[in-house]
Amino acid sequence: MKVVGVGCGPGMLTAEAARVIAGASLVYGSARAIALARDAIPPGCEVHEIADYRSLRSLPDHAVVLSTGDPMLAGLGYLPGEV
Repeated sequence: MKVVGVGCGPGMLTAEAARVIAGASLVYGSARAIALARDAIPPGCEVHEIADYRSLRSLPDHAVVLSTGDPMLAGLGYLPGEV
């Protein structure tokens, strides 16, 4: 899985984050994180709002998890996979 920081507000998505999201086929995130990344999410991508944060550790390897702010500071950087 890949954990991608989407920034703390509109217009803060980095080019690298946008590239990773654009290549995703499966995305999970909070409603706010999904809204911040909406323009980078490709058509046909399966998007899920996170309902149970405990279950994130069991997502498939190809999943992209959106994290608001900096995932390593106060986000989902604790999850296995690439941040």
